[in-house]
Amino acid sequence: MKQIQQYLLTLTERDRRIMIIGSISAVILLYLGLFLLPAVSKIEKLEKSIVRKQTDYNMVADLVSRYQALPKTSGNAGKAILPFVENLGKREGIADNIDYLRPFGDKGGAELKLVQISSDKLVKILYEFQGAGIKVRQMNMRDYGNSGQWTAKIFLEE
Repeated sequence: MKQIQQYLLTLTERDRRIMIIGSISAVILLYLGLFLLPAVSKIEKLEKSIVRKQTDYNMVADLVSRYQALPKTSGNAGKAILPFVENLGKREGIADNIDYLRPFGDKGGAELKLVQISSDKLVKILYEFQGAGIKVRQMNMRDYGNSGQWTAKIFLEE
């Protein structure tokens, strides 16, 4: 430490100023590189995520309003859900989109998972469920890899 002090004392006034300015510049660059730039980058990522989630929310809200605008029909209540959904999948061309269909609960309900399904097809099958007297007890949706298609898990009951 004393050697550094002696070295600094032997420097000219010009050299000391250069050392001070260089040291201050190094501290500023370290601050920018270690704290400020990563924070700005994280904020930008979060803002993009917010915009994407808002778009997803608006799309789901649009689907809900479209579904609620469909005419209410009282159909064939009491149909067995599993065969109905299987036939619906074949008829509407979404059989390949059905990941699984299994019984759920003790009241004849079913759990249906659809993958890579478009918004229009999803609204159409929900309308078909309503027409058949099948109630959607719960539905969870996720955007399928930002492709404009959805993964939906639907709990149905008679």
